[in-house]
Amino acid sequence: MTPRFAFPQDTGRPARLLLCALLCLAVAGTPRADESAALELAEIGFFEGGVDQDPPEWGSPELADSFERDHVRYIYTMLNLKNNLWQQREQDVRLQVRYYAPDGSLFGDPVIEHRVPADWEYADLWTGWGWETKSHWESGPYKVEIWDQNQGLIAQKKFSITPAKNVPVPSATAGVNLDRMAFFAGDEGNEGPPEDWGDSRLRNRYAQEDTRFVYTLVSLENLQWQQREQDVVIHLRYYLSNGELYANPIIDYRVPADWEYAELWNGWGWSSAGKWKRDRYRVELWLDNRRKIGESHFEIY
Repeated sequence: MTPRFAFPQDTGRPARLLLCALLCLAVAGTPRADESAALELAEIGFFEGGVDQDPPEWGSPELADSFERDHVRYIYTMLNLKNNLWQQREQDVRLQVRYYAPDGSLFGDPVIEHRVPADWEYADLWTGWGWETKSHWESGPYKVEIWDQNQGLIAQKKFSITPAKNVPVPSATAGVNLDRMAFFAGDEGNEGPPEDWGDSRLRNRYAQEDTRFVYTLVSLENLQWQQREQDVVIHLRYYLSNGELYANPIIDYRVPADWEYAELWNGWGWSSAGKWKRDRYRVELWLDNRRKIGESHFEIY
């Protein structure tokens, strides 16, 4: 069995979205055709792991609802789905998995996309959200909602992140202030922003037919300058003019103690031009996905 992996279209920092699908052999049973619910959720579970983590077997103690903070990297959501179009036709599955933080804010929203063959009676699909390294998660209860493109909300379940035993949990708020922010366009894997903040390539309007990635550049004042290094995590929330969340790339960087200011960036887009919607976009900066520290706008015309 060969898992399938997909990653988000953001660059500049390690990807946080992991997606894989496990082939499940058909077992004896009676097929049921229900066009309004072509997939039926049978079971949902959570497991912790690193990048490209394979899932455990159902019933394994690795599937849990509580995880110790200092041992957590990614939290994966694993779904067992009954295929109600078994032995009839293949179908394309698109599920959005929404992770909500302890304060109720949207923490992450990876998407599972997979073509389920007609000869699968059941399918195990999973995706995860988190970090490549440990100790980034905030302690508390998290809610996960599963949204189907046809049926809407089909399930929800909670898991919790618990503090490390006998170890004080450091503040989740990094010691930085926003100095300024700007936008620049480029290719996937852009080498970096203009060196001069007055460069004409830093602008707020882009032609749709010429635009691939739009990067957000931030200058941060390091409040821990000459004291200690710190991990800075900023969620860049790209919104359409109607308020819909369009993209959520993440800046994740360890800022050295000898940097008085840090210039960091990340972007969202496509490898080819012409795919952006013509609209006015709002980009919000959320430190540790908990505190908004700034926003600005750009336009695709």
